[in-house]
Amino acid sequence: MSGFAPSSVGATALDPDKRVNYRLGLVLGEDEFRQDQFHLRERDQYATRALHGYGTVSGLGVRYDDASGRLHVRPGLAVDSAGRLICVPAEYCGSLAQWLTDKAATDEVSGGLPSPVSVYVLLCWTECETDDVPIPAGSCMSAEDSRAASRLKDSFELRLSLEPPPIVGEVAQTSLGDGLDDLVDQIHGLLDVSGGSPPDTAGVAALLRQWAVERRPEVVDDAACLPAPEQTCVLLARVDAEIIDGPSGIGVRTAVVDDRERPILVSTRVLQEALFAVGADEVVPRHRHALAQLEDVDPTVPPAAGDTLRFDGTRWLAAPAQVTDHGSLTGLADDDHPQYLLVDGGRALTGDLSAGGHRLSDLPPSAMAGQPIVQAQAAGGDLRDSYPDPTIDRIQGVPVDAAAPDERDAFVLHDGRWRPLLPWILPLATIQPFTVDRFYVVWFNLDAPLNQVEVDAGTIDAALEVQRETDAGPTFLRRVGPASVSRRLRNVFVVEVREESTPLRFTFNLGRLQLTGGDTVLDWARKLGIWFVGQGDDRERVTTFVLGRTKL
Repeated sequence: MSGFAPSSVGATALDPDKRVNYRLGLVLGEDEFRQDQFHLRERDQYATRALHGYGTVSGLGVRYDDASGRLHVRPGLAVDSAGRLICVPAEYCGSLAQWLTDKAATDEVSGGLPSPVSVYVLLCWTECETDDVPIPAGSCMSAEDSRAASRLKDSFELRLSLEPPPIVGEVAQTSLGDGLDDLVDQIHGLLDVSGGSPPDTAGVAALLRQWAVERRPEVVDDAACLPAPEQTCVLLARVDAEIIDGPSGIGVRTAVVDDRERPILVSTRVLQEALFAVGADEVVPRHRHALAQLEDVDPTVPPAAGDTLRFDGTRWLAAPAQVTDHGSLTGLADDDHPQYLLVDGGRALTGDLSAGGHRLSDLPPSAMAGQPIVQAQAAGGDLRDSYPDPTIDRIQGVPVDAAAPDERDAFVLHDGRWRPLLPWILPLATIQPFTVDRFYVVWFNLDAPLNQVEVDAGTIDAALEVQRETDAGPTFLRRVGPASVSRRLRNVFVVEVREESTPLRFTFNLGRLQLTGGDTVLDWARKLGIWFVGQGDDRERVTTFVLGRTKL
């Protein structure tokens, strides 16, 4: 009977929106119980992720023990982005150095691990089967097949990763560039009462309505009914490790744990108490604190009719009312007109300087930072002539040429000056696959179409790096050459790579590639103002791509 196995009727697909309609005469089977359980679990998780969010609820602190070289995760509780509760009942630990050693040995890491390297500690939900019980067995079933797990246990997995988990749910950045941080900033601005204005509660209500109806990330990304994301692991911490290569693998010299990026999910009670505290400190206190301060009035001097209260820095004092009449030249020592500047400079001028449309005049020229620039004052630095119409004379100290630019000109640093020139953009080399596998023809045409400049063949091997695309991060590139370089014609060379693969990336270092006569290609191109296709921001490297093989 080899090759035969028990057959079973396929189960009906479970639907989170359905529940069993119990009624007299309904025959209940495995599908009905699974559907009811599935409906209740999905509803609980749906409500949690939609109404509360995800993150660390309590505990789950991460630390690194220098003595043992292990990462420790304390017990705690979290909610993942699917809305599932994850409980870690005890402290767990693992070797960071051993994980890095194993990771470096896999195909996922190309070119070795950098130092320092960032490792992310993740907490992920899982479930496992448990409590095996016997089940009815057919005549051809083995003893192992006649037992099945009667329970599914919610469990967890602690993982290390070189990549952080994606930010999902209501805290994700939307495709329109809007996010929860922007909403919080806007709400804070509407509730700010520091300027004396009452909080704009109507504006907050409108903003929250707009967030729910239009701006929530899942709505912007057309994710109906707030589905659970594909990746649901919760970030606990980032570990920045300085590593060294040892005879038995990778060693960790230092490791710093940073959990500031982990999501936090606080309880409703905490939010309630925080709101009560904000309300007591922002709305009421402005008058409450003022009345409380009046308790510090000096009790030894009872006030008389017409007196005012004056604060001397420690307590309120009753002081007789003073009559200030500037027309009679009385009360000139009183500091009771904040719109005036004090002679001793003891108080800053507040408000604007519009002065009813009049202008300030007779101001001295600026002599240092913070002083106003006046008309006809000579410009300095990279400017010449006088304000208000100075002329740009230099850019970061480099003179600007006086010649007028033509159409499509660009400013080019040439012969020590910024000059308006039409950029001379040329291809550095043409690369094609040779008729033999693993060989490629490289034709340098630096000063096309004349092609009068000759490349020094002896410098190509040191100036060229050939890489192929891979599926393994983080660089996704692997060096495959050059294995050899041979000259065929003037400025035409055949380059051999160690393995046949496309696409290939040919990268030339212009500072190492030389011309016959001694100049490097980089110095020669700078003198003539040439820019090569594929030249990087550092100006020293040119990258050319080969996508497929063709016959010459």
